[in-house]
Amino acid sequence: PIDAFHTRGKKSTIELASLIIPHSSRPISSEHHVLDVGCGLGGTARYLANEYGCEVVGIDLTREYIEVGNKLSQVLQLNDKVTLMEANALELPFDNNNNDTSSTPMLFDMVWTEHVQMNIENKVQFYSEISRVLQPGGYLLFHDVFLESNTTHVNDGR
Repeated sequence: PIDAFHTRGKKSTIELASLIIPHSSRPISSEHHVLDVGCGLGGTARYLANEYGCEVVGIDLTREYIEVGNKLSQVLQLNDKVTLMEANALELPFDNNNNDTSSTPMLFDMVWTEHVQMNIENKVQFYSEISRVLQPGGYLLFHDVFLESNTTHVNDGR
């Protein structure tokens, strides 16, 4: 595991992964299929695959991130567990058994996202897509920044 673009980096990834364990009858394991939405270079995907043995598919809009991330996964010998692909979180390229032959048939046990939704205007579409590809009883784990619309930000110069 090499990169982490999100706030607090790998430390927050480890903390987020630890949240699932006490709340699940089945902690993250090699039996799980995880979708990392907004994976960047794939650091979180590689961490999850390396630490828990699960299979992870990461998606990101930036082709260069995907290309570099796949090379890193290969160098780290994790390309059998980690697949990164260029895709849009608002149009996930996975079929949830709706007979759409243009996409890959797959449902995920877990969808993971770190600092992604804050960059997406259409939250309803974002979470609808996640729900569409998440198995019944699956988990959505996210680390993000939220601000209430009526909250005032004060910059006092400190």
